[in-house]
Amino acid sequence: MKHKFLGQVLPISCLLLASCGGDSGDSAASTPTPTSTPTPSPAPTATTYTPASDFTRDRTFTAAGFRISIDRSAGAAAPEVRIDPEGATIGFDFAVATRTYTARYLGDSITAATKATGDPSYDQFEGADSNFSRAPLQVGGSFSVASVGSTYVGYAKWNDHNDTRATGRQLLFGARTLSSDLPASGAPTFSGLSDISGPGGGGGGNTAITVDFTTRTIKGTTEFTPSSTGGTGSSTRPPPAPETISFTGTLDPATGRVSGTATHVLTGATGKFEGALYGPAASEAAILLVIVRTDNEYYRGVAAGRR
Repeated sequence: MKHKFLGQVLPISCLLLASCGGDSGDSAASTPTPTSTPTPSPAPTATTYTPASDFTRDRTFTAAGFRISIDRSAGAAAPEVRIDPEGATIGFDFAVATRTYTARYLGDSITAATKATGDPSYDQFEGADSNFSRAPLQVGGSFSVASVGSTYVGYAKWNDHNDTRATGRQLLFGARTLSSDLPASGAPTFSGLSDISGPGGGGGGNTAITVDFTTRTIKGTTEFTPSSTGGTGSSTRPPPAPETISFTGTLDPATGRVSGTATHVLTGATGKFEGALYGPAASEAAILLVIVRTDNEYYRGVAAGRR
């Protein structure tokens, strides 16, 4: 028996067997082409953040900072006060072989050779007319429970003084969160502590910083605790009540930096803050703030927290 197939007359046996010749690509008996398995995409490389307390090797940091310079001469003008965002002209280099810090603030500089303290997270230098210290921030806990040191953010203080002028600087440095690692949404609160000085001295208090990653804004409060006039626990005068400092500003998603306005609520005095988010997925937040009153008294310090 013969049949027509694609215009050809073939024996019926050739319709059943692929060995009869001709174009067999559509034959039911042909071996199917195997489906290739796609190569899996490599997992993204995790970003590694070095702790801000790791000074077991040479380190270089840029930093945000503030500088306050006071003329001690009679009839001197108001203090010179400035606060600056993170930049190459502010920061320090550390050489582990000599435990030496070379710090810079705009045109100012200092070389501070520290000694091993037994605590590698902390360093201090005392000179005849200057001093320098570096340490992690206290970012967790409260004054009613044990505080916890930061992992990814720290600070350095640097002071010069003589008979005519005293200048103090504070630098905020660390492993700033990369823009690619910033959350795209959510509004977590970073809870922690502050170290604030004001008229007559004083201290800090509890801190709450809320960052809205959707709207790219930041707001929060911290406490300034005035120096006691009667001593804490005095039988004649109660300890001073903490005074609120509030702040509000914006987050730059390209850099992880934050900045805005700080306000001493009791007096209405306003100033500025500069800071950033630090560590993986913005695990820590910290700001420097400076507020100058109309009588030229001022509040300055650092507030930080973790989520």
